[in-house]
Amino acid sequence: MLSIFLDLIDEESDKELFEKIYNNYQKQMFYIANRILKDNQLSEDALQNTFLKIAVNIKALRKLDENQTKYYLFISARNAALDIYKKRKKTNTVDIDAFYNLKDDSYSDTIEAFEDDDYIVHLLKKLPTKYTDVMYFKYSTDMNDMEIAKALDRNVNTVRQQYRRGKQKFAALYEKENNNQ
Repeated sequence: MLSIFLDLIDEESDKELFEKIYNNYQKQMFYIANRILKDNQLSEDALQNTFLKIAVNIKALRKLDENQTKYYLFISARNAALDIYKKRKKTNTVDIDAFYNLKDDSYSDTIEAFEDDDYIVHLLKKLPTKYTDVMYFKYSTDMNDMEIAKALDRNVNTVRQQYRRGKQKFAALYEKENNNQ
């Protein structure tokens, strides 16, 4: 598959950059897509869509540092998976009262418990990306607040505040949707 993408790139230095990106981040990007889609084939499709866009726009990645590149790749994989997810239009309901009442230290464990539920993804898609990006990085990568701030080009205190607000908005959205049913 790599050779197909490399054929889309003209310059040798761009081919080397693409190959480095492909080899270094392919598995992590697949993991990100698969956490959303829960289907290996659909996750592969999301990855192919992402790498196709990267191959076409490889020159833009030359301008980014390593953290920005990683951020771009992970968000691109996530967005490609969400695009496929939206097309499937599957919605499940789940009782997530525990998620609504979480404390910061239990959030990660709670997310893990609900990682198979499409309903969580359905609700998270409705939040502004400034919150979901922070929440995503916090629990889908091994990045700490400082690394997230650097990747998103935000102040570390802003990242922490957006995380707290994102949780609050998620809880409010959950409550609103459940009251409408």
